[in-house]
Amino acid sequence: PINHSSSANRSSTMVLFLHVAKTGGTSLVDWAHRRSRGARGQKRSRSRQRGQAPPQPDADDEEPFFDKVVRYGCAPCYLCAYFSQLLPCDAAMACSDPMDVKAAEEAPDAWRRKRVFVEFHAPGTSAFYINLISPRLPPLRDLYLRQERGMALALTLLREPVAHMLSCWRFRPPTCGATRAFPSSTRLCRTFDSWLATASGLQAGALTAMPPPVGDAAINWDEVPWPEVYTTP
Repeated sequence: PINHSSSANRSSTMVLFLHVAKTGGTSLVDWAHRRSRGARGQKRSRSRQRGQAPPQPDADDEEPFFDKVVRYGCAPCYLCAYFSQLLPCDAAMACSDPMDVKAAEEAPDAWRRKRVFVEFHAPGTSAFYINLISPRLPPLRDLYLRQERGMALALTLLREPVAHMLSCWRFRPPTCGATRAFPSSTRLCRTFDSWLATASGLQAGALTAMPPPVGDAAINWDEVPWPEVYTTP
């Protein structure tokens, strides 16, 4: 288990978190952020902006476990910046945080002294994790284990299937003319009963990062209203 008592004994730690939608993953990411140095810095910065005294450290602030929390939009860029020798990162990666690339160029071995939580979420970065990171976990773990007390962990969260399906529907049912990220219509394209008949295997689909086939062609998941990305016909 990850706890503060072990943080002093780890020279480097990377947690790779595959965030399946509607399984409680956001709460886990928030937990990691609250236990990061960035969260403590933000608290102090807000206090200075308000002209207040710095907050007294609480139990979580005394010794943050993580040095950095990498959100899913930055995850491929971060991994490719530091581990290009293990990953096929020849293609240009879209970097929402170019500071990661700059930091890696200036200190390519900085990961050896960092404790990092990396999130993979939504079809794009989930596919990056499953197709590129997951097959290379053994050498990545070996790389960390060769450091003194280094550790690389991979984890995900799953949920009871019925509760998960209901949560997906309530969060974002399929609407006409909508995109997965920004629904532009509130008119349902399907009834709940018709959607439910195709909704088995939502979490299994997320763990394979594969859209369901339709006839001989695969769905273009960027054009499918969420959560139908992971439903089967």
